[in-house]
Amino acid sequence: MKYELTYDKERNLIIGHVYGEFDSSLVTKMASDLADMIQKHGCNRLLNDLRSARITPSTLEIYTMPKSVAKFREATRCKRALVVSGPLKDYNFLETVSVNVGQRLKIFTDPDTAIDWLMDNEQTSDRDSEPL
Repeated sequence: MKYELTYDKERNLIIGHVYGEFDSSLVTKMASDLADMIQKHGCNRLLNDLRSARITPSTLEIYTMPKSVAKFREATRCKRALVVSGPLKDYNFLETVSVNVGQRLKIFTDPDTAIDWLMDNEQTSDRDSEPL
């Protein structure tokens, strides 16, 4: 369970990288650190690169991930783009569950598209917050 979070001052963007297993215990720890970074830098955008990670095969565990984030108020206010590769089914399920509990999370396979979405200053449209 390894990850890193850094702050890109130039773009006012928090950048995360996850390596290895992406599971609920990692999400809880990462959400705690993310909440601290949000408070420190006043930034509410996260580009999280999961291309070197493996999402847990447990549907129940994926379902609980948004609840793990919800423990940290600042993290739930953060607009989060997850850049992934490989089978999208589980990541799409994570997106749906997150959106259904009011979190702004979207799955991408292209980092540039993810950054464009994060940098869009307009309010999240209905299109961005509808479940899949």
